Amino acid sequence: MDGWVAKLDSNWNMVWSKTYGGSLADYFSKIITTSEGGYIIAGYTRSVDGDITNAKGEYDAWILRLNATGDVVWKKSLGSTKTDIAYDVIETNDNNFLVVGSIGAADGDFASLSFKGGVNDAWVMKLSPAGNIIWQKNYGGSARDIAKSITKSKGNSYFIVCSTNSADGDVPVNKGFGDIWLFKIDGNGNLLSSKTFGGSGSDEGSSIYIDNNSDLLIGGTSTSKDVDIKTNYGDKDAVVLKVDSNFNPYWIKNYGGSGEDFFHSIIQSKEGGYIFTLPTQSADIDAKGNQGAADILVVKVNDTGKIEWNATYGGSSGESGSRIYQQADSTYVLGCINNSKDGDVKGNNGSADGWLVRLGRKPLNINPIVTNEIDVYPTITNGIVYMTMPVQQNEPQIRLYNLVGKEVGTTIEQQGNEYAVKINAAAVAGMYVLQIISNENIVYLQKIVYQP
Repeated sequence: MDGWVAKLDSNWNMVWSKTYGGSLADYFSKIITTSEGGYIIAGYTRSVDGDITNAKGEYDAWILRLNATGDVVWKKSLGSTKTDIAYDVIETNDNNFLVVGSIGAADGDFASLSFKGGVNDAWVMKLSPAGNIIWQKNYGGSARDIAKSITKSKGNSYFIVCSTNSADGDVPVNKGFGDIWLFKIDGNGNLLSSKTFGGSGSDEGSSIYIDNNSDLLIGGTSTSKDVDIKTNYGDKDAVVLKVDSNFNPYWIKNYGGSGEDFFHSIIQSKEGGYIFTLPTQSADIDAKGNQGAADILVVKVNDTGKIEWNATYGGSSGESGSRIYQQADSTYVLGCINNSKDGDVKGNNGSADGWLVRLGRKPLNINPIVTNEIDVYPTITNGIVYMTMPVQQNEPQIRLYNLVGKEVGTTIEQQGNEYAVKINAAAVAGMYVLQIISNENIVYLQKIVYQP
Protein backbone atom coordinates (compact mmCIF):
# COMPACT_ATOMS: atom_id res chain seq x y z
CA MET A 1 0.00 0.00 0.00
CA ASP A 2 1.35 3.42 -1.01
CA GLY A 3 0.45 6.98 -0.13
CA TRP A 4 -1.46 8.62 -3.00
CA VAL A 5 -1.95 12.27 -3.98
CA ALA A 6 -4.15 13.45 -6.84
CA LYS A 7 -4.59 17.07 -7.93
CA LEU A 8 -7.89 18.00 -9.60
CA ASP A 9 -9.07 21.17 -11.29
CA SER A 10 -12.29 22.97 -10.30
CA ASN A 11 -14.30 20.63 -12.55
CA TRP A 12 -12.68 17.59 -10.90
CA ASN A 13 -10.60 16.71 -13.94
CA MET A 14 -7.33 15.02 -13.02
CA VAL A 15 -4.31 17.36 -13.26
CA TRP A 16 -1.82 14.85 -11.91
CA SER A 17 -1.77 11.71 -9.78
CA LYS A 18 1.23 10.22 -7.99
CA THR A 19 2.02 7.53 -5.43
CA TYR A 20 4.74 7.56 -2.81
CA GLY A 21 6.19 4.90 -0.56
CA GLY A 22 8.09 1.65 -0.51
CA SER A 23 7.41 -2.06 -0.68
CA LEU A 24 5.43 -2.30 2.58
CA ALA A 25 2.54 -0.32 4.09
CA ASP A 26 2.67 3.50 3.75
CA TYR A 27 -0.06 5.86 5.00
CA PHE A 28 -0.81 9.57 4.69
CA SER A 29 -2.59 11.26 7.60
CA LYS A 30 -2.74 14.91 6.48
CA ILE A 31 -1.78 17.08 3.50
CA ILE A 32 -1.76 20.89 3.40
CA THR A 33 -0.75 23.50 0.86
CA THR A 34 2.31 25.59 1.72
CA SER A 35 2.81 29.33 1.32
CA GLU A 36 5.21 28.63 -1.55
CA GLY A 37 2.54 26.82 -3.55
CA GLY A 38 3.58 23.23 -2.88
CA TYR A 39 2.43 20.67 -0.33
CA ILE A 40 3.62 19.01 2.86
CA ILE A 41 2.34 15.63 4.05
CA ALA A 42 2.39 13.92 7.45
CA GLY A 43 2.03 10.16 7.69
CA TYR A 44 3.71 6.94 8.76
CA THR A 45 5.38 4.01 7.07
CA ARG A 46 6.57 0.46 7.59
CA SER A 47 8.71 0.44 4.45
CA VAL A 48 12.53 0.53 4.41
CA ASP A 49 13.01 1.33 0.72
CA GLY A 50 11.68 3.48 -2.11
CA ASP A 51 10.76 6.94 -0.83
CA ILE A 52 11.63 5.97 2.76
CA THR A 53 15.11 6.53 4.15
CA ASN A 54 16.55 6.03 7.63
CA ALA A 55 13.89 3.48 8.70
CA LYS A 56 14.17 2.60 12.39
CA GLY A 57 11.37 0.49 13.89
CA GLU A 58 7.91 -0.97 13.50
CA TYR A 59 6.28 2.12 11.95
CA ASP A 60 8.16 5.38 11.47
CA ALA A 61 6.78 8.91 11.26
CA TRP A 62 7.05 10.07 7.64
CA ILE A 63 7.10 13.64 6.27
CA LEU A 64 7.21 14.60 2.58
CA ARG A 65 7.54 18.04 0.98
CA LEU A 66 6.20 18.25 -2.60
CA ASN A 67 6.35 20.98 -5.21
CA ALA A 68 3.29 22.19 -7.12
CA THR A 69 3.49 19.29 -9.60
CA GLY A 70 3.87 16.58 -6.96
CA ASP A 71 7.61 16.03 -7.24
CA VAL A 72 9.36 15.23 -3.95
CA VAL A 73 11.40 18.21 -2.67
CA TRP A 74 12.52 16.35 0.43
CA LYS A 75 11.43 13.37 2.51
CA LYS A 76 12.11 12.47 6.10
CA SER A 77 11.33 9.43 8.21
CA LEU A 78 11.87 9.50 11.95
CA GLY A 79 11.57 6.59 14.32
CA SER A 80 12.47 4.59 17.34
CA THR A 81 12.49 0.85 17.95
CA LYS A 82 8.71 1.07 18.50
CA THR A 83 5.79 2.58 16.53
CA ASP A 84 5.97 6.30 15.76
CA ILE A 85 3.25 8.15 13.83
CA ALA A 86 2.78 11.68 12.43
CA TYR A 87 -0.91 12.60 12.40
CA ASP A 88 -1.03 16.32 11.54
CA VAL A 89 1.07 19.16 10.18
CA ILE A 90 0.64 22.93 9.94
CA GLU A 91 2.72 25.80 8.58
CA THR A 92 3.77 28.32 11.23
CA ASN A 93 3.73 32.10 10.96
CA ASP A 94 7.51 32.06 10.35
CA ASN A 95 7.06 29.60 7.43
CA ASN A 96 8.40 26.60 9.32
CA PHE A 97 6.30 23.50 10.03
CA LEU A 98 4.95 21.86 13.17
CA VAL A 99 4.25 18.12 13.09
CA VAL A 100 2.29 16.30 15.81
CA GLY A 101 1.86 12.61 16.53
CA SER A 102 3.15 9.98 18.93
CA ILE A 103 6.39 8.16 19.67
CA GLY A 104 6.81 4.72 21.19
CA ALA A 105 10.28 5.06 22.73
CA ALA A 106 13.04 7.61 23.38
CA ASP A 107 15.71 6.03 21.21
CA GLY A 108 16.71 6.26 17.56
CA ASP A 109 15.71 9.72 16.27
CA PHE A 110 14.17 10.53 19.65
CA ALA A 111 17.18 9.64 21.80
CA SER A 112 17.49 13.26 22.96
CA LEU A 113 14.04 13.10 24.57
CA SER A 114 13.14 11.78 28.00
CA PHE A 115 10.32 9.26 27.59
CA LYS A 116 7.46 9.79 30.03
CA GLY A 117 6.70 6.07 30.27
CA GLY A 118 3.83 3.86 29.23
CA VAL A 119 2.98 2.97 25.63
CA ASN A 120 3.17 6.29 23.76
CA ASP A 121 4.06 9.91 24.35
CA ALA A 122 2.50 12.83 22.50
CA TRP A 123 5.11 14.35 20.20
CA VAL A 124 5.60 17.74 18.55
CA MET A 125 8.40 18.56 16.10
CA LYS A 126 9.33 21.84 14.40
CA LEU A 127 10.91 21.58 10.95
CA SER A 128 12.54 24.22 8.77
CA PRO A 129 11.37 24.71 5.14
CA ALA A 130 14.31 22.49 4.14
CA GLY A 131 13.20 19.70 6.48
CA ASN A 132 15.80 20.21 9.19
CA ILE A 133 14.72 19.62 12.80
CA ILE A 134 14.59 22.89 14.77
CA TRP A 135 13.29 21.25 17.95
CA GLN A 136 11.17 18.31 19.08
CA LYS A 137 9.49 17.61 22.41
CA ASN A 138 7.33 14.91 23.98
CA TYR A 139 4.43 15.30 26.39
CA GLY A 140 2.32 12.99 28.54
CA GLY A 141 2.33 10.72 31.54
CA SER A 142 2.95 7.11 32.48
CA ALA A 143 0.28 5.61 30.19
CA ARG A 144 -0.76 6.20 26.56
CA ASP A 145 -0.71 9.74 25.11
CA ILE A 146 -1.23 10.53 21.41
CA ALA A 147 -1.32 13.98 19.78
CA LYS A 148 -3.83 13.92 16.92
CA SER A 149 -4.35 17.51 15.73
CA ILE A 150 -2.85 21.01 16.00
CA THR A 151 -4.01 24.54 15.22
CA LYS A 152 -2.34 27.91 15.64
CA SER A 153 -3.66 30.87 17.61
CA LYS A 154 -3.50 34.46 16.44
CA GLY A 155 -0.29 34.87 18.43
CA ASN A 156 2.80 32.70 18.47
CA SER A 157 1.19 29.82 20.32
CA TYR A 158 -0.47 26.54 19.35
CA PHE A 159 -3.30 24.32 20.58
CA ILE A 160 -2.98 20.54 20.43
CA VAL A 161 -5.66 17.92 21.06
CA CYS A 162 -4.73 14.42 22.22
CA SER A 163 -6.06 11.16 23.51
CA THR A 164 -4.71 10.23 26.93
CA ASN A 165 -4.92 7.37 29.39
CA SER A 166 -2.47 9.06 31.77
CA ALA A 167 -3.24 10.86 35.02
CA ASP A 168 0.23 12.13 35.87
CA GLY A 169 3.20 13.91 34.34
CA ASP A 170 1.92 16.64 32.01
CA VAL A 171 -1.68 15.35 32.24
CA PRO A 172 -3.51 17.14 35.07
CA VAL A 173 -6.22 14.55 35.75
CA ASN A 174 -8.04 11.65 34.10
CA LYS A 175 -11.76 11.21 34.67
CA GLY A 176 -12.13 7.64 33.44
CA PHE A 177 -10.52 5.06 31.19
CA GLY A 178 -9.33 7.70 28.73
CA ASP A 179 -9.84 11.44 28.27
CA ILE A 180 -9.65 14.12 25.62
CA TRP A 181 -6.55 16.15 26.46
CA LEU A 182 -6.10 19.74 25.26
CA PHE A 183 -2.90 21.67 25.79
CA LYS A 184 -1.25 24.89 24.62
CA ILE A 185 2.42 25.47 23.78
CA ASP A 186 4.47 28.51 22.82
CA GLY A 187 6.63 28.81 19.72
CA ASN A 188 9.43 26.89 21.39
CA GLY A 189 7.23 24.00 22.52
CA ASN A 190 6.99 25.02 26.16
CA LEU A 191 3.78 23.83 27.82
CA LEU A 192 1.60 26.83 28.76
CA SER A 193 -1.73 25.31 29.84
CA SER A 194 -3.45 21.94 29.91
CA LYS A 195 -6.91 20.48 30.56
CA THR A 196 -8.71 17.16 30.16
CA PHE A 197 -12.34 16.49 29.27
CA GLY A 198 -14.28 13.25 29.58
CA GLY A 199 -16.23 10.89 31.76
CA SER A 200 -15.90 7.45 33.27
CA GLY A 201 -15.81 5.73 29.89
CA SER A 202 -13.30 5.92 27.03
CA ASP A 203 -12.97 9.36 25.43
CA GLU A 204 -10.53 10.26 22.65
CA GLY A 205 -9.65 13.57 20.99
CA SER A 206 -9.07 13.56 17.23
CA SER A 207 -9.50 17.04 15.73
CA ILE A 208 -9.15 20.71 16.68
CA TYR A 209 -10.26 23.85 14.84
CA ILE A 210 -10.03 27.55 15.80
CA ASP A 211 -12.92 29.75 14.62
CA ASN A 212 -13.07 33.43 13.70
CA ASN A 213 -13.67 34.40 17.34
CA SER A 214 -10.60 32.45 18.53
CA ASP A 215 -12.83 29.82 20.16
CA LEU A 216 -11.80 26.17 19.85
CA LEU A 217 -13.89 23.34 18.41
CA ILE A 218 -12.64 19.92 19.51
CA GLY A 219 -13.93 16.70 18.01
CA GLY A 220 -13.55 13.20 19.33
CA THR A 221 -15.19 9.92 20.23
CA SER A 222 -16.80 9.01 23.56
CA THR A 223 -18.44 6.14 25.41
CA SER A 224 -19.08 8.23 28.54
CA LYS A 225 -22.37 9.56 29.82
CA ASP A 226 -21.29 11.39 32.95
CA VAL A 227 -18.92 14.08 34.29
CA ASP A 228 -18.19 16.34 31.25
CA ILE A 229 -20.05 14.26 28.65
CA LYS A 230 -23.60 13.77 29.86
CA THR A 231 -25.18 11.70 27.09
CA ASN A 232 -24.42 8.57 25.10
CA TYR A 233 -26.68 6.97 22.50
CA GLY A 234 -25.45 3.41 22.94
CA ASP A 235 -21.94 2.65 21.72
CA LYS A 236 -19.24 5.10 20.68
CA ASP A 237 -20.60 8.56 19.89
CA ALA A 238 -18.96 11.46 18.16
CA VAL A 239 -18.51 14.31 20.62
CA VAL A 240 -17.88 18.03 19.94
CA LEU A 241 -16.66 20.53 22.52
CA LYS A 242 -16.64 24.30 22.07
CA VAL A 243 -14.27 26.04 24.50
CA ASP A 244 -12.72 29.48 24.79
CA SER A 245 -8.99 30.13 24.53
CA ASN A 246 -8.66 29.49 28.29
CA PHE A 247 -10.30 26.05 27.84
CA ASN A 248 -13.58 27.04 29.55
CA PRO A 249 -16.40 25.11 27.83
CA TYR A 250 -19.36 26.79 26.16
CA TRP A 251 -20.97 23.44 25.34
CA ILE A 252 -20.19 19.73 24.98
CA LYS A 253 -22.53 17.57 22.88
CA ASN A 254 -22.62 14.10 21.39
CA TYR A 255 -23.86 13.08 17.94
CA GLY A 256 -24.56 9.78 16.20
CA GLY A 257 -26.77 6.81 16.98
CA SER A 258 -26.85 3.47 18.78
CA GLY A 259 -23.95 2.03 16.76
CA GLU A 260 -20.34 3.19 16.54
CA ASP A 261 -19.71 6.77 15.39
CA PHE A 262 -16.22 8.18 14.82
CA PHE A 263 -15.49 11.90 14.57
CA HIS A 264 -13.25 13.02 11.70
CA SER A 265 -13.24 16.72 10.76
CA ILE A 266 -14.90 20.08 11.53
CA ILE A 267 -14.89 23.56 9.98
CA GLN A 268 -16.72 26.83 10.54
CA SER A 269 -19.48 27.41 7.98
CA LYS A 270 -19.81 30.64 6.01
CA GLU A 271 -23.51 30.52 6.87
CA GLY A 272 -22.70 30.55 10.59
CA GLY A 273 -22.23 27.64 12.96
CA TYR A 274 -20.11 24.61 12.13
CA ILE A 275 -20.20 21.54 9.91
CA PHE A 276 -18.51 18.24 10.70
CA THR A 277 -18.22 14.68 9.44
CA LEU A 278 -18.18 11.26 11.03
CA PRO A 279 -18.17 7.75 9.63
CA THR A 280 -21.13 6.03 11.28
CA GLN A 281 -22.33 2.48 11.74
CA SER A 282 -25.58 3.76 13.23
CA ALA A 283 -28.90 3.93 11.41
CA ASP A 284 -30.98 5.85 13.94
CA ILE A 285 -31.17 9.10 15.97
CA ASP A 286 -28.80 11.49 14.07
CA ALA A 287 -27.79 8.87 11.47
CA LYS A 288 -31.11 7.87 9.94
CA GLY A 289 -30.78 6.80 6.32
CA ASN A 290 -27.61 4.72 6.65
CA GLN A 291 -27.43 2.53 3.54
CA GLY A 292 -24.99 -0.15 4.62
CA ALA A 293 -22.13 -1.18 6.87
CA ALA A 294 -20.98 2.41 7.43
CA ASP A 295 -21.91 5.73 5.86
CA ILE A 296 -20.49 9.22 6.17
CA LEU A 297 -22.70 11.39 8.38
CA VAL A 298 -22.51 15.14 7.75
CA VAL A 299 -23.91 17.37 10.52
CA LYS A 300 -24.47 21.14 10.36
CA VAL A 301 -24.97 22.82 13.75
CA ASN A 302 -25.50 26.40 14.89
CA ASP A 303 -23.19 28.28 17.25
CA THR A 304 -24.65 26.45 20.26
CA GLY A 305 -24.30 22.96 18.79
CA LYS A 306 -27.97 22.51 17.86
CA ILE A 307 -28.43 20.47 14.68
CA GLU A 308 -29.70 22.50 11.72
CA TRP A 309 -29.46 19.63 9.24
CA ASN A 310 -27.80 16.25 8.92
CA ALA A 311 -27.51 13.69 6.14
CA THR A 312 -25.77 10.38 5.45
CA TYR A 313 -23.93 9.44 2.26
CA GLY A 314 -22.71 6.08 1.05
CA GLY A 315 -23.72 2.66 -0.18
CA SER A 316 -24.13 -0.89 1.06
CA SER A 317 -20.44 -1.80 1.57
CA GLY A 318 -19.15 0.90 3.89
CA GLU A 319 -17.41 4.28 3.64
CA SER A 320 -14.71 5.76 5.88
CA GLY A 321 -12.14 8.51 6.41
CA SER A 322 -14.00 11.76 5.79
CA ARG A 323 -12.95 15.42 5.58
CA ILE A 324 -15.08 18.39 4.56
CA TYR A 325 -14.20 21.75 3.02
CA GLN A 326 -16.28 24.76 1.98
CA GLN A 327 -15.58 26.37 -1.37
CA ALA A 328 -15.76 30.01 -2.47
CA ASP A 329 -19.31 29.48 -3.78
CA SER A 330 -20.33 28.17 -0.32
CA THR A 331 -20.86 24.60 -1.53
CA TYR A 332 -19.13 21.85 0.43
CA VAL A 333 -16.76 19.15 -0.80
CA LEU A 334 -16.71 15.89 1.13
CA GLY A 335 -13.67 13.67 0.62
CA CYS A 336 -13.64 10.07 1.86
CA ILE A 337 -12.97 6.44 1.00
CA ASN A 338 -15.72 4.29 -0.48
CA ASN A 339 -16.07 0.54 -0.80
CA SER A 340 -19.54 0.59 -2.37
CA LYS A 341 -20.85 0.76 -5.92
CA ASP A 342 -24.49 1.46 -5.15
CA GLY A 343 -26.56 3.95 -3.20
CA ASP A 344 -24.92 7.36 -3.52
CA VAL A 345 -21.77 5.81 -5.03
CA LYS A 346 -21.94 5.53 -8.80
CA GLY A 347 -18.88 3.38 -9.37
CA ASN A 348 -16.00 1.56 -7.71
CA ASN A 349 -12.74 0.53 -9.34
CA GLY A 350 -11.56 -1.89 -6.67
CA SER A 351 -11.72 -2.72 -2.99
CA ALA A 352 -11.53 0.92 -1.85
CA ASP A 353 -11.65 4.14 -3.90
CA GLY A 354 -11.21 7.79 -3.18
CA TRP A 355 -14.64 9.47 -3.31
CA LEU A 356 -15.54 13.16 -3.64
CA VAL A 357 -19.04 14.51 -3.09
CA ARG A 358 -20.12 18.11 -3.68
CA LEU A 359 -22.94 19.26 -1.41
CA GLY A 360 -25.13 22.33 -1.47
CA ARG A 361 -25.32 24.62 1.53
CA LYS A 362 -28.26 22.57 2.77
CA PRO A 363 -28.79 19.11 1.21
CA LEU A 364 -32.50 18.50 0.87
CA ASN A 365 -34.61 15.71 2.25
CA ILE A 366 -36.62 14.55 -0.77
CA ASN A 367 -39.59 13.43 1.30
CA PRO A 368 -42.48 15.91 1.57
CA ILE A 369 -42.67 17.92 4.80
CA VAL A 370 -46.39 18.55 4.27
CA THR A 371 -48.60 16.17 2.30
CA ASN A 372 -52.11 16.30 0.82
CA GLU A 373 -52.25 20.10 1.04
CA ILE A 374 -50.77 20.96 -2.32
CA ASP A 375 -51.45 19.47 -5.73
CA VAL A 376 -48.38 19.09 -8.00
CA TYR A 377 -48.58 17.52 -11.45
CA PRO A 378 -47.10 15.94 -13.43
CA THR A 379 -44.29 14.64 -11.24
CA ILE A 380 -42.58 13.29 -14.36
CA THR A 381 -42.32 16.20 -16.78
CA ASN A 382 -40.63 17.34 -19.96
CA GLY A 383 -40.42 20.94 -18.83
CA ILE A 384 -43.50 22.32 -17.01
CA VAL A 385 -44.93 21.48 -13.60
CA TYR A 386 -48.32 22.76 -12.43
CA MET A 387 -49.25 23.26 -8.80
CA THR A 388 -52.29 24.40 -6.84
CA MET A 389 -51.93 25.96 -3.38
CA PRO A 390 -54.59 25.46 -0.65
CA VAL A 391 -55.25 29.22 -0.58
CA GLN A 392 -54.16 32.09 -2.78
CA GLN A 393 -50.67 33.35 -1.88
CA ASN A 394 -48.85 36.66 -2.23
CA GLU A 395 -45.67 35.65 -4.08
CA PRO A 396 -44.77 32.40 -2.29
CA GLN A 397 -41.15 31.27 -2.57
CA ILE A 398 -40.91 28.61 -5.28
CA ARG A 399 -37.52 27.07 -6.02
CA LEU A 400 -36.21 23.97 -7.77
CA TYR A 401 -33.08 22.16 -6.53
CA ASN A 402 -31.02 19.24 -7.73
CA LEU A 403 -30.19 16.51 -5.22
CA VAL A 404 -26.98 18.14 -4.00
CA GLY A 405 -28.86 21.32 -3.10
CA LYS A 406 -27.95 23.54 -6.10
CA GLU A 407 -30.79 25.76 -7.28
CA VAL A 408 -31.94 25.30 -10.87
CA GLY A 409 -33.36 28.15 -12.92
CA THR A 410 -37.15 28.33 -13.41
CA THR A 411 -39.81 30.72 -14.71
CA ILE A 412 -42.99 31.06 -12.61
CA GLU A 413 -46.40 32.05 -13.93
CA GLN A 414 -49.31 32.60 -11.52
CA GLN A 415 -53.07 32.71 -11.96
CA GLY A 416 -54.96 32.87 -8.65
CA ASN A 417 -53.74 30.02 -6.47
CA GLU A 418 -52.48 28.06 -9.48
CA TYR A 419 -48.88 28.18 -10.70
CA ALA A 420 -46.93 26.96 -13.73
CA VAL A 421 -43.25 26.25 -13.07
CA LYS A 422 -41.18 26.15 -16.26
CA ILE A 423 -37.80 24.43 -15.90
CA ASN A 424 -34.81 26.11 -17.52
CA ALA A 425 -33.93 24.37 -20.79
CA ALA A 426 -30.27 24.13 -19.69
CA ALA A 427 -31.20 21.76 -16.85
CA VAL A 428 -30.06 18.17 -17.28
CA ALA A 429 -32.36 15.18 -17.04
CA GLY A 430 -32.75 13.73 -13.57
CA MET A 431 -34.45 14.04 -10.21
CA TYR A 432 -35.18 17.43 -8.63
CA VAL A 433 -36.92 18.78 -5.56
CA LEU A 434 -39.58 21.48 -5.88
CA GLN A 435 -39.64 23.62 -2.73
CA ILE A 436 -42.56 25.92 -1.93
CA ILE A 437 -42.57 28.18 1.14
CA SER A 438 -46.00 29.66 1.77
CA ASN A 439 -46.80 33.09 3.25
CA GLU A 440 -47.44 31.21 6.50
CA ASN A 441 -43.85 29.83 6.34
CA ILE A 442 -45.11 26.29 5.73
CA VAL A 443 -42.59 24.35 3.64
CA TYR A 444 -43.78 21.97 0.93
CA LEU A 445 -41.39 19.62 -0.89
CA GLN A 446 -42.20 17.54 -3.94
CA LYS A 447 -39.93 15.18 -5.84
CA ILE A 448 -39.87 15.86 -9.61
CA VAL A 449 -38.35 13.81 -12.45
CA TYR A 450 -37.27 15.95 -15.43
CA GLN A 451 -37.11 14.16 -18.79
CA PRO A 452 -36.62 16.77 -21.54
